[in-house]
Amino acid sequence: MVQASLPDLVAKKACIGGDLMWRPIGPQGPIALQTDARALSLVEFEEFPDFMAQNGTKILLVLGPCGKCHLPKTDILRALLGLEKPLISHLVVDTRTAAAALFPAKGTANLS
Repeated sequence: MVQASLPDLVAKKACIGGDLMWRPIGPQGPIALQTDARALSLVEFEEFPDFMAQNGTKILLVLGPCGKCHLPKTDILRALLGLEKPLISHLVVDTRTAAAALFPAKGTANLS
């Protein structure tokens, strides 16, 4: 049996072009992949909301433009902010990404 490559698995799950702790993000949040590889984390994403509620733990996301193409990660921000159960408690984000996510009609033309 031939196992699909990681890029093929990500494409099938509708990744929106980014990851959070090396886990691809889709429109509904992190995408679960069945692979032998896994991020080294103490808590899984699914556990973040309960972990924050029970322990008062703060989870900070720092989100900047793509390191290769320098485009804002607007789709990732929208997906994370639209989750029913938040995965983060605090956010640091660049101006272009924030403006494009919060004010899509205005775009990012004047924010470079």
